[in-house]
Amino acid sequence: MRLLILLAFALHLSAPIGNAGEVATVKQARALMRKHPRTLVLDVRTPREFDSLHLRGSVNIPLQSKSFIDRVKALPNDQSVLIVCARGRRSATAMGLLDSLGFTKVAHLQGGLEAWCKAKLPVISAKQ
Repeated sequence: MRLLILLAFALHLSAPIGNAGEVATVKQARALMRKHPRTLVLDVRTPREFDSLHLRGSVNIPLQSKSFIDRVKALPNDQSVLIVCARGRRSATAMGLLDSLGFTKVAHLQGGLEAWCKAKLPVISAKQ
């Protein structure tokens, strides 16, 4: 019984969040970006974090920015969006906001850029 409860909880954590949002592992995010090369990668970290390290082609709209909602509203809400942050918390919050704004193809990177880098996938860094 305990195993069944743990399995149900694990399935809940990996299930889509809300109507539009999904949690994407690094492997799933990479596949999404390959399958849909026009996917908007939305980085919601601070400009300083973004400048030090980010994914190629990503757009930086900081979650804590006063203009976050207005800037996001200017994006096409039917475009595939992958939201990233450092570890996945801010991107999960941003995904909920995009979902409430009518975005229909949204995922956030589980584990954030920390997980992406741990998988040794390409990034743009200030050191390059």
